[in-house]
Amino acid sequence: MPKKAKQMPEEFKTYEDAAEFWDAHDSTSFINDLEEVKITVDLQKSARRKGINPNELVSELLHEQLVGSV
Repeated sequence: MPKKAKQMPEEFKTYEDAAEFWDAHDSTSFINDLEEVKITVDLQKSARRKGINPNELVSELLHEQLVGSV
């Protein structure tokens, strides 16, 4: 069962540290400490740089997130 920390770290040294923290804690416990972040991604431009179509890029990105690097 996830533990509740008294305080969320300002930042993590590594992605692994962040992953370990969030594996052990429920993000809803920190809902008031989180801030909204907006990003814009041009999938067509990114896909073109890789020489693939946007659908293939999305599939590749999802695959990397779900099972690790391709």
